Amino acid sequence: MRCFFTLVPPASVKERLLTEIERLKALHPELSRHYRWQTREQLHITLHFFADLDPEVAQRLVKDIRESLRHFPSFSIAFEAITPFPSAQRAGYLTAQIAANDRLLSLHECIRSRIASAGESVDKRNFRPHLTLARGRSRRQRLDMRADLTAPLHFDVTAVELYQSTQGESGSIYRSLATMDLSTRSEGCELQ
Repeated sequence: MRCFFTLVPPASVKERLLTEIERLKALHPELSRHYRWQTREQLHITLHFFADLDPEVAQRLVKDIRESLRHFPSFSIAFEAITPFPSAQRAGYLTAQIAANDRLLSLHECIRSRIASAGESVDKRNFRPHLTLARGRSRRQRLDMRADLTAPLHFDVTAVELYQSTQGESGSIYRSLATMDLSTRSEGCELQ
């Protein structure tokens, strides 16, 4: 199963991000020729992606990560600006960059270590947290751009979700399979 652990912003933050997308489209109409904009349902922050994960392994990971996160306190993250990702020279994505945050890095490492302990492969690259706003039609395009947000934007991280991804006609379709709260609450670990 194609799936990923993710942070999902609340509806109010998604609305603000969609407003930022509309502002970018108006200021830079040429971007729409080179990028496919994300929908409200597609806005998320990926913590770890699996191209093909066995559902039984997913079930065990959810249970293990849920237990690991029971005492991991919630925290806040802030978006800095809209920039090309991974770089201006290889601008395959337009993303809302996230301000440096030790708690977010610790959360990522906690999940990464649980995945590795389960015998699954983990990404060896440094984690660069971001939220994708648009996907490039080519990953090799160059784009020198930085757009400041119209106002500060942040949200409290209170849960990690496991999303399943399937390919639709106009991009990926995501479905939440499990939620793991950053609290002392512990619910059943069955996939929905």
